[in-house]
Amino acid sequence: RTGRRVPFVQWGYFLSAWGKPLLGVATLWPGVLAARCLDRLGKGLRTTARDAIIADAVEPSQYGKAYGLHTGMDTAGAFFGVLLLAALWVIAFRQPLPNTPAFDRACVILFLAAGIPGLISWALTLGLKDPPHLQKVDSAAKSLSTLSLPPAYWRALGLSTLFALANSSDTLLILRANNVGLGFLEVLACYALYNVVFTLSSYPLGVLSDRLGRWRLMGFGWLFYGFVYLGFAIAPKPVMWLLFPLYGIYIGATQGVAKALVADHAPEESKGFALGLFHMATGVATIGASAIAGWLWDAYQPSAAFLFGSGLAFASAILIPLTRAKKLQTS
Repeated sequence: RTGRRVPFVQWGYFLSAWGKPLLGVATLWPGVLAARCLDRLGKGLRTTARDAIIADAVEPSQYGKAYGLHTGMDTAGAFFGVLLLAALWVIAFRQPLPNTPAFDRACVILFLAAGIPGLISWALTLGLKDPPHLQKVDSAAKSLSTLSLPPAYWRALGLSTLFALANSSDTLLILRANNVGLGFLEVLACYALYNVVFTLSSYPLGVLSDRLGRWRLMGFGWLFYGFVYLGFAIAPKPVMWLLFPLYGIYIGATQGVAKALVADHAPEESKGFALGLFHMATGVATIGASAIAGWLWDAYQPSAAFLFGSGLAFASAILIPLTRAKKLQTS
């Protein structure tokens, strides 16, 4: 409605940049809570506006490529940031024992250091400008309601939200790997392998969605997820080394493509609203998925949590062709 995207991105990165240093200087749990809320508020402010800027910057035929590039680079930054801080921890602090003054000092320094790239990112946003046509286009959104979004958009949102109920927190994957016998360093190595595959696959699979169609990639990714989660439910320890990189392929095939799919069916005058609604709906569903999976893990057994996610993922993939009315046969 404001016709502005850039200020949301700038404030979002600014608030998140201060979240990490504030964690380092917090001495009581309310301070930690406040720092985390500040960080998440920043992410909420910037994510939708940033995704809308990406859609503004490229042609619709390149949405998959653009969102795939962003997803891959974002994951690469997070991955190498963790490696850098881990190396700093080992080299500079020589792994001080927890609950010691040396450990506390090391944590403070690391959290303060994590704020530096955040502030650099914020400084780079100061060079962004909204395109001249945006004010006129987004002013038209003031009179729009949710009912003005096309049926193809609601289909994409509905199926994505249904799948999000299967997509519980990745923390459960780490717990499962430990549960079947992998040690601490082995679990870290598996998760690192997943991130590498995710980073390398996001861009080419995004490009592939531009050529083959979004729904084909989404269906492939959801089916892939179903089989991978089935593996986490029944597979023994050695197979974990295969399941984590396969999980990275699923993420690469769906995370950026899902945004491209929503952008495909969002009217120009309400693209920000459509993307924001997508992030909110799938975010709430993911919280529910994690709560359900955690309850199944505790009430029954760990495999029950993954069997639930696998079954719901298969159902979501099957519904793609079943919900495809003739007038929705785009991509």
